[in-house]
Amino acid sequence: MKFKLLIVFFILISACTSEATETIGESNDVSSSVNDEAIENKNEDNTPDQTTPKSDDEKINEPEEEKNNTDPNAIAKSLEILKNPSDDVIKCIDNDVFGLYEDVQNGYTPDEYEAGVVLNCFNNPEYYGPIDGDSAGPPPGDEENNNPPPSDEDNSDNPPPSDEGVYEDYENFYTYFGSPGNQEKREFLSFKYFGSTSQDSVGELEAIFFGQTLPSDSTKFQKALYESGWLQNTCPFDYKNLGDVSDLGFVIDYNTPGITAIPMNDPGYFSRDKGLETLADPSAVLLDDGTIALYFTGDQRSSNQSARWVSTTPVKAITDSFSFQIESDYNLLTRTNWKNMFYNGSNWTAYGALGTAGIVSWYKWTSTDGLNWGSESTLLTASQISTYREQNGYVSEQTASAHVTKISESEYYAVFTGYREDFEKPTGTDVNGDGVVADEYIIIYKSNNGVNWSYHDVFHGGSEGTITKTTSGYYVLTSTTGCTYLSTDAKNWGYGFNGMLYGSIGDNGSSVVLEDGWRLVFGTSSNVGIPLKGAKITNASINSLYLKPMKDYLPSVDEIEVPYEFNY
Repeated sequence: MKFKLLIVFFILISACTSEATETIGESNDVSSSVNDEAIENKNEDNTPDQTTPKSDDEKINEPEEEKNNTDPNAIAKSLEILKNPSDDVIKCIDNDVFGLYEDVQNGYTPDEYEAGVVLNCFNNPEYYGPIDGDSAGPPPGDEENNNPPPSDEDNSDNPPPSDEGVYEDYENFYTYFGSPGNQEKREFLSFKYFGSTSQDSVGELEAIFFGQTLPSDSTKFQKALYESGWLQNTCPFDYKNLGDVSDLGFVIDYNTPGITAIPMNDPGYFSRDKGLETLADPSAVLLDDGTIALYFTGDQRSSNQSARWVSTTPVKAITDSFSFQIESDYNLLTRTNWKNMFYNGSNWTAYGALGTAGIVSWYKWTSTDGLNWGSESTLLTASQISTYREQNGYVSEQTASAHVTKISESEYYAVFTGYREDFEKPTGTDVNGDGVVADEYIIIYKSNNGVNWSYHDVFHGGSEGTITKTTSGYYVLTSTTGCTYLSTDAKNWGYGFNGMLYGSIGDNGSSVVLEDGWRLVFGTSSNVGIPLKGAKITNASINSLYLKPMKDYLPSVDEIEVPYEFNY
């Protein structure tokens, strides 16, 4: 059952009420009288000069009679208050006459009723409902404004209908990005924060996201957001401020001479020999002569037989043309998941997992020419990796598939997959029976020699990923979240950029760096071929905001670069 929240805004409490009172009290005697005089009943004989009052359509939820004002100088006092109100006072006013503060700044003079609202809020910022309670924020809709709230049957995960510009009026990260987009993700977050997935807990979670209430424990809530992978999916920054991306098309497709593979959407695909695969999982290596060698799944002319492809010319710059042809077969005959190949000038190393199911071990092979492989050795087992899966709250998996990157001769990273708990099972399947379906994640291992590997970290939210490093020293994580993240230690990742700079969604392919500083990223589009993108992260475009660890802070609206609709 999906739960839809009826409230639009998240109201962040600001401890500014006392400051505003002090400021106004020092300005003149008007504020002093405001504090001293009781606001009881509206004096209908009081008719001060004013501009044209707002129409009924502009007034929202007029307060009850006992909340009306009798002060003959109410309008003058309200104008004085609105010169420098606290955030809490503004929010209180918005709970009754939404947008009044902004209107006054633009020259509007409030009427008697609106002035009474201002005075009431000045004396008690929770007068029209608690700022962090059920009445906070503009109403989701009513019969009078003909703007009904969304019903439980509404399948949209969008916030309640309202003026789009409203959301940017508050420095509110949760409201800006909205609630988690599906039921299981909501429940996982609820489990992390409340320890429960009950209807009441999920409903309270929704209330937090759309401003009906505040989390009782903000530190715990931040931790739950992070551990559930929700923060990792927000991606509030614009990738254009990080660097440049160029789409270079498909370097190999199903029409390339020598290709025997067929797309997965071809009717004949499932009747083929299991050893004859589709185009996928490229690994690229820059050779001594400047050409690029490509190893990938789907190039077989017989079952499980693969060939190395090499560019027809050296590749020095992104502007060069890219054309590949078969060089020679190589002897890793068993289907090897994500063959990650590396060359150090004299020797070759390959990493991978054998088979398609029950992948219980992760291996390393060596070669002197990149074609004849031997010296197979087991590096890690699925059971070893699952120790850290379970420590981080995920189910044990019999898989050891990883994307490997080599930063230098003394620094390697292996990013092991971690799919949703119900992956390839009926939706909502709770494998370990803890009452919640855990979301996607990746387990990161690190090595200083490519042989001995140790647990490094977990990243929540994406099921696959690759780690690279810029020449200026920033680590870059590209994840199936659809985002790109930066870090100075490959562990404390900042909030993401709204695009995969080194690849595209689902394409965590291999890459090489050219002399001109561009990185070529070879990906997978199984029904089309091997796509190629060029990307370049520029040092000048990176600022400290991009490096702040997401586990430690929440950005304000002013710090967010992409439209708030991005993650709705």
